[in-house]
Order: sequence, then C-alpha cells, then structure tokens
Amino acid sequence: SVDRMMSGGFEANKGRLPMPITGSARIVSHYGQNSVAGLKGVTIDNKGINIMGQPGCQARAIYDGEVSAVFGYGGSFVVMVRHGAYISVYCNLRSVNVQRGQKVSTRQSLGSVAQDNILQFQLRKMQNRLNPEAWIGR
Repeated sequence: SVDRMMSGGFEANKGRLPMPITGSARIVSHYGQNSVAGLKGVTIDNKGINIMGQPGCQARAIYDGEVSAVFGYGGSFVVMVRHGAYISVYCNLRSVNVQRGQKVSTRQSLGSVAQDNILQFQLRKMQNRLNPEAWIGR
C-alpha cells in the first residue's frame, strides 16, 4: 500500500531527515523530562523538541507527505503532516501557507515560525511519541 511505501522510505531516512526549520538553528529544549531553570525539582515533559531559529524563519516539511491537519492553538497555528504511519507536528506558527489534504515535499515551507523564533516539533508513529532528535540529521 501507499502507506507502507511512505513509512518504509521515512524509516530508511532515520537520522538523515532535514531540520524542520529554515536557516541556522539550535535545539533549546530536548525531548522528554526537562528541568525548569531556576525552579528546583520542577520538570516539564516536552512532547517534542524546541528549536530556536533566526528572525523570519519558516517551518518546513521533514519528508514528503500530506497535510492532515491545520488548526489554531493558544494564539498560534499547528500543522500536522502524515508520512504513512508517521506524523510530524509543527507547533508555534505565526502563519500557515498549506492546507489540509495538500501534498507537501521534503523541505517545503509550511508557514512562518512565531515571533519568538521557536518551533516546537513533534514526531509520532501512530499514537506513539518519538524522540525527533534520533531522526534529524545534524
């Protein structure tokens, strides 16, 4: 099936997928449990990674797929792209330039990252959350 082909290609690129943001960027919050600076004993559970980009940076697709959802959340936008059994999630967007059902290609712009230049990026296989850092090439 198309889903199996898409998933197979996606899996074959583990560790080599492009950074989901344009320009130079760095990861500022890692996947999983993170301590909160200045608050002893307080942790947050990051469902993905937070990537700090340059002013005006864009979120971009990490692999060919189809936009499965675009919605507003907390004053910003979220785009979800389906790659077979995998779903990449791009949060904290100021604007979006794709729509549900649209096919996207690797490195295609999905929208502008919010004013703070931080993209919250998540990766899932079905309902299971994955650590995006294992999938993205450096």
